[in-house]
Amino acid sequence: MSSQLEEKSLTNAGKYNIFSLLCIFIVGLNWFMNVGLFRAFYLVPMLIHAILFYFSNRSFHRMEYQKSKTMKLVNYSVYISFLLSHILLPDTGGTAGSERVFFGLLTDEGLIGTASVAALLLLWVSFVSLLIQIIYNWRVGRKLRKEMFKKAGLL
Repeated sequence: MSSQLEEKSLTNAGKYNIFSLLCIFIVGLNWFMNVGLFRAFYLVPMLIHAILFYFSNRSFHRMEYQKSKTMKLVNYSVYISFLLSHILLPDTGGTAGSERVFFGLLTDEGLIGTASVAALLLLWVSFVSLLIQIIYNWRVGRKLRKEMFKKAGLL
């Protein structure tokens, strides 16, 4: 029974790993199609955000039987806010009036203003959700290690 649960957990974790990588690929494609000065200057923090996103989701989905409904909702908010914050983040080609958003396809100034506010709010939601998820992963992992050591007679 335990091996079936562990096998199912790893299968689901694999599916979500692929989904996380797909999200990162979509964000990378958006960055490539919408490259500008803003994205060039803030490349390192955004790469760190993508790395945290991947590893946090990876460790979260490996704990299949330890998830609460609230943490599943937090995880979904991590996915949605990560994708939308990067896709809606406007950039400029370096000249006035050359702002664009959504894979470089939209150039309407009013829409770009709204998208930039939404992107910044979603970026904060994403960071807070990631922080909550990382703390949850750490606490559950610590609890599981302690239980494992007790069963092995090491504590």
